[in-house]
Amino acid sequence: MVVCLSSLAVGCRDNRKSETMPAHDVPSQPPTTRPAGAASTAKLAEAIEKAATAQSLGPRFRFQRGHEMSGITAFEVGDDGAYALSRTSRKGDPPLSFTGRLEAAQRQALFSALSRAAILTVASSTRPIGDDEQPISVELDGAGERFTLSIWAGDARDSPRFGELTAALYPMLDQLSGGKIQLRP
Repeated sequence: MVVCLSSLAVGCRDNRKSETMPAHDVPSQPPTTRPAGAASTAKLAEAIEKAATAQSLGPRFRFQRGHEMSGITAFEVGDDGAYALSRTSRKGDPPLSFTGRLEAAQRQALFSALSRAAILTVASSTRPIGDDEQPISVELDGAGERFTLSIWAGDARDSPRFGELTAALYPMLDQLSGGKIQLRP
């Protein structure tokens, strides 16, 4: 808050807002999503394409869906192919955790889905999250670049491109957990 005293009112307008200092109550603009061809993600896009065609292992990948009430499912794949899959406790069920190493075909399927989805061009949700709606985040980190997508489940369902990812990812998580973690769009 800016307070203007009569003799010290330098830089203040009649509405008591500072001409020299930004207001603290101005809402921030939502982050912009850069297309895959943009300089900030071009190397990451190339790493995804190489992994999709089995020319490399690919960047690190992290997927998270849910909240405390629904349970949080997290899936991380390291740049060496090692994975960690977990789900927090929900509805009295114990938490679940699985680790291992993705087979080459699984890794290629994951990155092929990311490529088909053009994931680096999918926009994050900008509307307020709905009641009982689950947040989803996707992070990719490699080739000196990082990408983060935050999308609500309703927006993800409505996105054909994001559907390309979940069509491959959800059955993979089901398989890796022996049927204990089953996500649906």
